[in-house]
Amino acid sequence: MKNLLIGAALCALAWSGPALADDLEEEAARFGIRATVLSVSLSPSGEKIAFISSGPEHSEVLNVVDLAGDGQVRVVTRNSEQNGDLTRCEWATDTRLVCQLYGIGKGGGLLLGFTRMFAIDYDGQNGQLLTERASPVRCGLRSMEDRWSRWKSTANRAAF
Repeated sequence: MKNLLIGAALCALAWSGPALADDLEEEAARFGIRATVLSVSLSPSGEKIAFISSGPEHSEVLNVVDLAGDGQVRVVTRNSEQNGDLTRCEWATDTRLVCQLYGIGKGGGLLLGFTRMFAIDYDGQNGQLLTERASPVRCGLRSMEDRWSRWKSTANRAAF
């Protein structure tokens, strides 16, 4: 009898869930929300934390907190490019970060994924692109063509 009462109480509690649920728009908004913190990195000394947070309208914000200093969150840089995501940042030194941006670009009628690396000081100064800029040739078409040419010439020599 006791198990029956417990089971009935659990069923009643589970059944009341939909009655307590928010309307469809609120559920959809909550379901589609991005994570607040996308990536975290601790500096070599352990005195600074860099983290990428989601911003408005599909943007990302690189922030740094100086734990040995005032502990305030400081914005280093932002990415508001709709076709690119700031995916990670790692500390190269206690004052310099190396970050990766993943993007989608059009080339030759195709959508091509690419990554770009850049370095920036923890205070937002001295930004430097570490990889080449996007182009269809640099997004992989040239490297596939080169591999095909090398394979073709090797295959032809092997056949003779």
